[in-house]
Amino acid sequence: MKVHGPSVAIGFASALVVAVVTRRLRPVAVEMAALAMDVANVARAAIEVQREKVEDFWCDVQHRSTQKAQQRRKERMRRSETERPATASEP
Repeated sequence: MKVHGPSVAIGFASALVVAVVTRRLRPVAVEMAALAMDVANVARAAIEVQREKVEDFWCDVQHRSTQKAQQRRKERMRRSETERPATASEP
């Protein structure tokens, strides 16, 4: 098999270019990855704030529901006490 000089030179030059470009682009890739992590953290924080708001709303709904149930229970007790028929033993 015959070795073709220009092909060897092109292969060697391309390997050299890849090695140099990799060294120069590594800091850029690291910076972009760090930026992506910052964006992900900001997005996570925004989602957490919204989740907290939903939890607060749900707690308010449950508290209001409990208050309404207690109010209805008291109202039933009050009605049952006032509507009781008088017995013979009561004056």
